[in-house]
Amino acid sequence: MLIEDIPDSDKSAGDVSFKIKTDAASENANDEIIVDYKTAAGTTNGAVEIRFRDDGAYFLISNCQTGYEKLPDHLPVETDKVWNILKTTEPRIMVYVNGVEVVNFLLSDETCPYGSNTITWRDLWKGDVEGVLLWSFTSGMIGGYMFGKYCNFKIRILYLVYI
Repeated sequence: MLIEDIPDSDKSAGDVSFKIKTDAASENANDEIIVDYKTAAGTTNGAVEIRFRDDGAYFLISNCQTGYEKLPDHLPVETDKVWNILKTTEPRIMVYVNGVEVVNFLLSDETCPYGSNTITWRDLWKGDVEGVLLWSFTSGMIGGYMFGKYCNFKIRILYLVYI
């Protein structure tokens, strides 16, 4: 689903928070949540992937990391989970699960080996976020979501995509 329409007052802050509600029953092995940040032109402005496997959960910061990293074993055990994925202007990616920090990743030349012949991670993580494309392999995985600075405004769903 594509979620957009961040009010102008929220764009100036630069930090973008996206919360996703899941439950343990829906966090099946071989499922994944992808939060794909979009610019006003519709181009990708970075993406964060959370992958669920039999041996735990993993994350990948696309166009930065070259492989998935396992999330800590101290994830909250509650059935209902709220995943708060925060993208800051540094840029830094922070992920909280029910308020517990599980990822705090500063994007830099040292931490982001991603690159092609002419494009670096900086080229793909710049610009204002105007929307988010949310992907999941199964329709039942996402029980709800909130988008925006402090997650305090309405959203508009343009279309729904399950891969």
